[in-house]
Amino acid sequence: MSREGLDTSTEEGQSLYEWSKENIFEIESCPFDWLFPQCAAVVHHGGAGTLAAGILAGRPTIVCATQGDQPFHGSLAETRGIGRYLGMVGSKALTAERVAAGIKTVTTDQTILAAAQSLSAQVHKEDGVGNAIKFMDDMAASYSYPWPTLNVA
Repeated sequence: MSREGLDTSTEEGQSLYEWSKENIFEIESCPFDWLFPQCAAVVHHGGAGTLAAGILAGRPTIVCATQGDQPFHGSLAETRGIGRYLGMVGSKALTAERVAAGIKTVTTDQTILAAAQSLSAQVHKEDGVGNAIKFMDDMAASYSYPWPTLNVA
């Protein structure tokens, strides 16, 4: 959502709109593999691809989920110690103050920062494509052909 989508019908909305003009740079598209290493932390919806890009960049993450499997990914970030899951967008628990506190925590807590760097190093050492090919080859080699079919009379 761009700042143009902000509700400016209230004084608070107008104030936020003015603040955003000075403090937020909007861009339509930018590759995560370039952008995330430039950031101190990644605040996002918790999609698998965005989470993976943040992990690869070695940046702590804050998940503000909107749907589906995103809360699960947020819980993974918490469990692995690489960030925080703050809840669902639109819930009363997810406030601007809570996001601000989360950003402060993940950018200053040395344990979280080290965990994010460590997980990134671990992922960079993996041969993901090679592992996927080996898995498929092993499955194909261990499966008895022809494929089972129902014997319908």
